[in-house]
Amino acid sequence: MRPFIVLLPLLTTIFFGCSYLEDKMAERHPSKHNYNPTDGIVPDELTATKIAEIVLKRGYGDETINRELPLRATLRSNTVWIVRGTWPHSYSSDARGGVATVEIAKKDGQIIRMSHGM
Repeated sequence: MRPFIVLLPLLTTIFFGCSYLEDKMAERHPSKHNYNPTDGIVPDELTATKIAEIVLKRGYGDETINRELPLRATLRSNTVWIVRGTWPHSYSSDARGGVATVEIAKKDGQIIRMSHGM
């Protein structure tokens, strides 16, 4: 029981000391130093397609995504980029499947959804 009585104040001091340090660090680095452009981190189609190509190749492989280039991006509700691959087959062929799709938040570049139609 005695070690616990000695250990409890020590742990409490360490815990509150760490919290104090975090608060001081936040004061030194306020959010005003965060880069947050008015037109978003992903402001245009070119940026959206580059991000999409990187994450799609990582998820589905270079070979699959290279067949679907170029990627096309459209902005929905001025908040989300919808990026889709190009159908690699002629419409007269019997090819089945779909293309890759990525939804990217314009504001911060977050990948909202990624899929590949089958």
